[in-house]
Amino acid sequence: MLAETDKIIYRKIQLLKVLDASNDYLKTVDLANFLDLSLKTVQKELESLIEDLKNSSYAVKLEKVGNLYRFIKKSSVNMDLIYLDFKRESIYFYLMRKAVFRKTIKEKKEIDYFYSASHLYKNKRIFKTYLMNYGLELDLSTLSIEGNEINIRFLYFQFFWENYRGVEWPFDTIDRQELIREIEQLDTFLFKSMTEIEKEQFLYWVAIIKIRASNDQLLIENRVKLNQVMFKDMQEFQQIVAKTIGVIEKTTLHSEAVYLYFAYTLTTESTFYKQQLLADLEKDNKNFQIHKMVRELTTKFSQKFSLNTHPNYVDVYFSIYKLFVCQSIYHGSLREYESRNLFESGIIKQYEKEFALFYPEVMKNYGKKYSENRYLYQRVLFLFSTLIEESSYRPQINIKILSSGGAIEELLLTKKVQSLANNIAIKDSNAKDLDIIVSDCMVNNTENDLVFYWNLQPTEKEWEALARRIAEIEQDKELRIPLVTN
Repeated sequence: MLAETDKIIYRKIQLLKVLDASNDYLKTVDLANFLDLSLKTVQKELESLIEDLKNSSYAVKLEKVGNLYRFIKKSSVNMDLIYLDFKRESIYFYLMRKAVFRKTIKEKKEIDYFYSASHLYKNKRIFKTYLMNYGLELDLSTLSIEGNEINIRFLYFQFFWENYRGVEWPFDTIDRQELIREIEQLDTFLFKSMTEIEKEQFLYWVAIIKIRASNDQLLIENRVKLNQVMFKDMQEFQQIVAKTIGVIEKTTLHSEAVYLYFAYTLTTESTFYKQQLLADLEKDNKNFQIHKMVRELTTKFSQKFSLNTHPNYVDVYFSIYKLFVCQSIYHGSLREYESRNLFESGIIKQYEKEFALFYPEVMKNYGKKYSENRYLYQRVLFLFSTLIEESSYRPQINIKILSSGGAIEELLLTKKVQSLANNIAIKDSNAKDLDIIVSDCMVNNTENDLVFYWNLQPTEKEWEALARRIAEIEQDKELRIPLVTN
């Protein structure tokens, strides 16, 4: 739920992303259709955007010719920084950062920012409703976020990582270089072995612990009940916590170290740490209903399709575990924001019949919040079916898309065509290795044998026909692969 002023800001960001993705002039009506907004709304936001960019310090501009718009920028411009600057003007950002850093701002200044006392109160209520999605509460007088400490920390991580990663360091009260020096002084293998992105994620987690510790919000008990005999790097986690937040009581130190290990492992890409966390959970599985459920589900699917020897099996197993943890314990606060149309792809439908038989059978023992959760069902099926697809060679299908509807329509079609299978590659008009051209307009005669014609607005039957054509091309390419003999 967003305040009205925030909706305007995020609409502008959406418009900028679409305009930046195209080098051409785009029609107002196409932008409105693409973003599912009214023509009047888009026209208003575009005019406002022209002024916003004109008054900014960035080397960008939005050019208007009649009802056509084109975004112009220098190659050195960081668009993520521009998007972040727009977000900074949102009420959501203002309230979240005030809650995180406990900044004391006089009521009069707040009222000036929000135009009126009633406007301020209304937006606090909207923010409070938003936090309820994460099982958290908001103290309207102090703007303090209250509730489960781990939930709060995961919410903070989501907010900062989604909006600031790769753009700028978001923690004003913590010197990033000093934090790195503190950790490096310990000379731990843990930090040295991380990739650059893993190090950045780890720094975010440690920074959040420091912020919470400065407000006396420490984990007194180990809410993440991992077994007490952790692997050797647990000592390194304890050293890092002790170094960065100071001397604390032994039990609290252990709880914070276990939390840091658990939180970091949920976000890292390191297969080693994923395997280790799953091994620790396996030792103490009676305390972990979620892990037991995921293990049962994964085992059944793996036995059906012989997947446990696949090199990416651990990654998928862990992704499913993370999905259930984030959906149930943390109210979805780390849910990835992927497009829902992935769940409608052709990959899934091939395996849905078998999956539909044993998924409810496994989930019925764990309650309706799992067995009747459509998002979990579709996401798990998508992960499994992708793994099956990767288990066998599939030749790449090179597709070119042409539309008389222009760049926006081609972009929409591209996304949907790519969702039909994971071996589809969209090629430009100059590609020489095309397998099929999908078009609603006449194409050069020399390429006619490659063309699949359909309407500007394809019907469901035409989509089904395209899927069959792609399957036929794939089968033909497989038959033409030469056999390798000794």
